[in-house]
Amino acid sequence: MSNYNNSDNNLNNYNSFSPSDYDIKKIPYSLEAEQSVLGAILIGAALGLMNFREVLHLRRYDRGEFRIALAAVLGVVIIGVIQGVALAVLLALIRFLSRVARPSDNVLGQIPGHDGFYELAHNPGSRPIPGLLLYRFESPLTFFNADYFRHRVLTLVAQAAAPVKWVVIDCVSITDVDYTGLMAIRRLREELTARHVRLALAGRMAEIQRQIQAWGIQPATVEISLFPSRHTALAAFRDEMSRQARMQKSE
Repeated sequence: MSNYNNSDNNLNNYNSFSPSDYDIKKIPYSLEAEQSVLGAILIGAALGLMNFREVLHLRRYDRGEFRIALAAVLGVVIIGVIQGVALAVLLALIRFLSRVARPSDNVLGQIPGHDGFYELAHNPGSRPIPGLLLYRFESPLTFFNADYFRHRVLTLVAQAAAPVKWVVIDCVSITDVDYTGLMAIRRLREELTARHVRLALAGRMAEIQRQIQAWGIQPATVEISLFPSRHTALAAFRDEMSRQARMQKSE
């Protein structure tokens, strides 16, 4: 009988339970506290994975990449992991496209007593080759930067201290040329010819010829001089200048 009585008492206690016996308002706060603790744990783990020394090295090496890395960290913390990573990818893509659209370039010259070619902007002892503009474009030549390439060459010819007779494009750093790039080179040749300036390409001669033929264009119709290297282009330029000097003396 006692067992039955106990069961009845327990049943009565259960029936007498009401939500008012507990403060339900405390439940959301406990959930928020758990989320805060979990967030602190995740942030601590993330900080443990970061190499702050490498981040400082990145800042010294390339401030652009450092800003993208900083934006990725802030994006992950503020707007979420997926959104933060997507933001970093978007910024990196924009930076890449801006570099392709406006790549670095250099005018090359020579140092007296040396046989190589040197960037005029970074070698104070180098001198431009009189009558010759040796230009290096540090990017594939595509529809994205073809007009910029053409305008840069024309600007450098116009700004040259001495009259330019030849323009030699160093193609070693131009790893690819699409159809728009080829048309830009052809148009550049026409504009330089109108100024009595000869256009030549040095380096990657076989690759350029194959690309031109693949588009169904005969290399001879492009009317641009091709040389296997900068040295052979320079030798041809000097031979041409010597021949013209002899002709002027004979007249």
